[in-house]
Amino acid sequence: MLAAVALGRIAQSPIHIVEWMLLVIGLTQVPLIAALCVVGWFFFLAWRGSDSFQRLGDLSYNLSQIFLIGLTATALGILLVAVGEGLLGSPEMFITGNGSTSHTLRWFQARSENSLPRPGCVSISIWWYRFFMLAWALWLAAALIRWLRRAWQSFSSGGFFHRKPHAAPPPPPLPAKG
Repeated sequence: MLAAVALGRIAQSPIHIVEWMLLVIGLTQVPLIAALCVVGWFFFLAWRGSDSFQRLGDLSYNLSQIFLIGLTATALGILLVAVGEGLLGSPEMFITGNGSTSHTLRWFQARSENSLPRPGCVSISIWWYRFFMLAWALWLAAALIRWLRRAWQSFSSGGFFHRKPHAAPPPPPLPAKG
């Protein structure tokens, strides 16, 4: 959540703090590098719509456009995986300690110090998790429509690709005076 607040406070941030927070919540179900790819996609699109991008040379401009196409496909794929993992997969509960995993919870150890530890657990039904992930997926679908509209405007501003200007044909020879 701190990262979402920090991203929202950057002057060139393409989305607001609340949108960053909601996006980060859903992206907890994918690896960190995948989440960073989505964040990079937003900032690359913001740079693409700026004047500094338009001043790139022809080759840099065209290569950046191709990179943006690939990054867009990757980011959309990651968001699709995040929705699928959130709605259909097992939630990542970040359970650690005493040899526990997300599927095996070890409640006790054979040895203890002088005072016995007091175990505790806070739990809710998996259906609450599924409900909130469904709400997140619906929010993401609506937000993605807005984001892709802005992405298309950024992508197409200044032209899709730059071509080298064709050399002007030489002027026709003047008729000989005879």
